[in-house]
Amino acid sequence: VDHNFSSTHTAFVRFSGKNWRKISPTNYQASGPLTNENPTRTLAFSDNWAVRPTVLNELRFGYSTSDLTNQTGLKGRDFVQATGLRLISQSLPDITGTTFIDIAGYTRFGESKEEPLTTRAIQFGDNVTWSTGRHTFKGGADVRHYNWTSPLNFTGADDFGVFRFRSTLTGATGNAVANFLLGLPSEVDQTATGPGVDGIATHYGFFVQDEFRGSNRVTLNLGVRYALYPGFKDGELNITNFLRDTPNGDVVVPNEASRQLSKPDFTTGLGSSKIYTAAEVGYPEALRFTDYNSIAPRIGVAWRPFEDNRTVLRAGYGIYYTRMLGAIFNSLTGIHTSDNQTYGNSFDPATRTFGIVLPNTFAGTAGRGGAAVGNQNFSTANDPHFKDPQTQQWSLSLDREIGLRNAFRFTYSGRRDRRLTLAPDLNQIQPNTVGFRNLPRTARPYPNWNRVNTRDNGGEADYHDLTFQLRGEARDGLFYSATYKWAHAISNIEQTRARVDFVGEINDRTDDRFDPDYTRGKVTAIPDHRFTATLIWELPFFKGNKAFGGWTLSSIVTAQSGYHLTAYYSSHCGSGTNCYNPEKADAVAGQDPNRGPKTTDQWFNTGAFSNRAFFDAAGQPIFAGRFGNAQKGNILGPGLYTIDMGLFKDFKLHGDTTLRFQVQAQNVTNHPNLGIPETDLSSPNYGRITTLAGAEGSPLRSRIVVLGARLTF
Repeated sequence: VDHNFSSTHTAFVRFSGKNWRKISPTNYQASGPLTNENPTRTLAFSDNWAVRPTVLNELRFGYSTSDLTNQTGLKGRDFVQATGLRLISQSLPDITGTTFIDIAGYTRFGESKEEPLTTRAIQFGDNVTWSTGRHTFKGGADVRHYNWTSPLNFTGADDFGVFRFRSTLTGATGNAVANFLLGLPSEVDQTATGPGVDGIATHYGFFVQDEFRGSNRVTLNLGVRYALYPGFKDGELNITNFLRDTPNGDVVVPNEASRQLSKPDFTTGLGSSKIYTAAEVGYPEALRFTDYNSIAPRIGVAWRPFEDNRTVLRAGYGIYYTRMLGAIFNSLTGIHTSDNQTYGNSFDPATRTFGIVLPNTFAGTAGRGGAAVGNQNFSTANDPHFKDPQTQQWSLSLDREIGLRNAFRFTYSGRRDRRLTLAPDLNQIQPNTVGFRNLPRTARPYPNWNRVNTRDNGGEADYHDLTFQLRGEARDGLFYSATYKWAHAISNIEQTRARVDFVGEINDRTDDRFDPDYTRGKVTAIPDHRFTATLIWELPFFKGNKAFGGWTLSSIVTAQSGYHLTAYYSSHCGSGTNCYNPEKADAVAGQDPNRGPKTTDQWFNTGAFSNRAFFDAAGQPIFAGRFGNAQKGNILGPGLYTIDMGLFKDFKLHGDTTLRFQVQAQNVTNHPNLGIPETDLSSPNYGRITTLAGAEGSPLRSRIVVLGARLTF
């Protein structure tokens, strides 16, 4: 709805809604179909008022909702009762989802439990613009309120249990299916979940800026923004943080009501560690202190050096802060209020009996029982003084018109990211030749704990690129744009696997907490070189012919160099530090990793890396007392190259009615773009490429031709 109060005062209200529903089959169809639904609603309001000819006020309000649900036709409680399984959870929820049965070599039976996720967001903003003389001042405020709720999720099945059957179970049949028929799991995950999550936070932003027109050839922009992003509180009191400055490794919860929610196994496993309330240790109930220093200045300048107005030089610099949303907060949930344990089955050769035989699903505190002091993990804490991640960005560009129809742009841009998220284990010990498990608990910084995972600042990334773009009209009806980019990106964020995604709010666990630069190297997903070109050509042939004239040809060409990959081994933690990730391999002196034959059987020089230091002469794992020294990101993967083309024509039928015929060909040359080579020295496919790039059906893999028609009226 649009409304004009006057010629200087207008407003609108918009409401939109969408109901999304998807029904898909489940494994073996034993649970019935899986139904996913996500109704979303959005309400927006805007008011624009020219208070005076030189003063404009813009008021905005928005409200959005999302309710995501997943349901199957079988309730886990009914399944457990029918099978007679005896689980540690004493009160099974009345929801859909089932126990997971995972038999090696077969598709897993079982569907994840029902997990409704609701999100609510409210945004209010107001901007005021004032023009006077050569200045245009602008200031404003932005307030955003977030709320999201969901149940806890550890394994997918959670309270209904996860049972893994393997052929390697000592004393069993040597066959995973036979072990299943005998009720002999190799490993069991059991969870007694606590309350759900009800995250609540309000974020604030304020800014002022001035656009100063010094002359008709120079414009200067100056501004500053202040951001205030407090951490999320939990309405269910279901968050816990780790007190890293206490000798025992104590924990803190929001208040006394939250402390009363502690599970017995959690408190038993604490040993001499204690549970404090936020008030007792001077913490806020969000268990993370707010960063009040997020001040972000910005400056920009545009200059036309010549009178002809065909050349423009632009430069800019600014500081920006990133708001931390659900992922950081969610890591604090479900620690003291839930019981999540893994039991490994055991075999007594004297009596030829097993510790776990279904329907019994656990035996005492076998495996990683939470009741044993020193066996319990804290996963995952937040640095209580976590700072909002910061990025400094700058750019310099030159634009120049060439003739009447063409122009080029040359741009240098850079950024310096600091205070990104790292994920160290605070209980990690120095590299050694004995091994974490073989040392006494007193060797750990916090003897009452196994792992103490946390989200901390300390991540860094630096980026530089040079971009050259040429665009315009080469001749009548032939429009083009061509861009070449050189980029160089370095980061210390953990990416030892063959990942090609970008650095995010949550990253891999940090291998070496004592040396944050251990994994510093090229960012996996940013290629050194990238070229793109687009073309639209109104074909000049057969002009005036209704059937053969008036066609338009379009094309997109994309080419880029390969991703930056890292050699690692995944068989064991060779540093002896209780590490999480596969560890980097060793570099072999004098060997260039990129001098390989560049075939699918061996893409890179596999002899450039070694893991021999982490195994004895018999091939058994040993602890080398150090990490591998291979450089992160020094393996160059295969590049990508595609040409897409399209041909279309509009036919006038009657009045405003138009029929368009079109044909689109993606990867028209049918060029096979190769996938990522295996860089795990522990894999039999080490050095090989076994897949093509992109997902199944992607044009990166093979040519796709689509014929279409569109009627416009």
